[in-house]
Amino acid sequence: MRAFIAVEVPPAAIESLVAAQAALRTMIGRLPVKWTRPEGMHLTLRFVGDVPEDAAEPLCEAVGRACAMLRPFQIELSGGLSCFPSAGRARIIWARFGGDLETLQDLHRVVASASDRFVARRDDRDFVPHLTLGRVGEARGDERKALAAAISIVRTPQAQWRVGSVRVMRSFLKPEGAEHALLAECPLKSD
Repeated sequence: MRAFIAVEVPPAAIESLVAAQAALRTMIGRLPVKWTRPEGMHLTLRFVGDVPEDAAEPLCEAVGRACAMLRPFQIELSGGLSCFPSAGRARIIWARFGGDLETLQDLHRVVASASDRFVARRDDRDFVPHLTLGRVGEARGDERKALAAAISIVRTPQAQWRVGSVRVMRSFLKPEGAEHALLAECPLKSD
């Protein structure tokens, strides 16, 4: 099974992200982008990848113990969009996060450490808190310029929320996009 660990994004924040996607669609025209569906919007802390079915319970327990070490905290959509690797060579369009990013980084570290033994292929890139809005296909230079201009203009409204738990999720790949199922809700340390 394919698994990942994420923070849930509340409906009000998802609404603002969907509005940002709509604004981008209007501005960039026919640029080939595979847009993230609202039900697939989450803040990924760690992509675990393929794990055996019998590893699901130990993975959830390990993440649960790690989450219990940190207190709940506030994060927000910070109002901006960006691209990986850059606006001029965009492959991924994403929304920025703000708020208590130090605690979010700590949460990422403890979850990554707890899930290390379940990960077949490690990703040593720095953790950049983001939410993927879309994946850009092949594009011409003028299309990329239009995207870079749109990214600099379109803003996501502020949305702030309390992170009180982490979700261990299972991902099913389908032609219309990935479907996710909850394996475990892991609460942070109670106040």
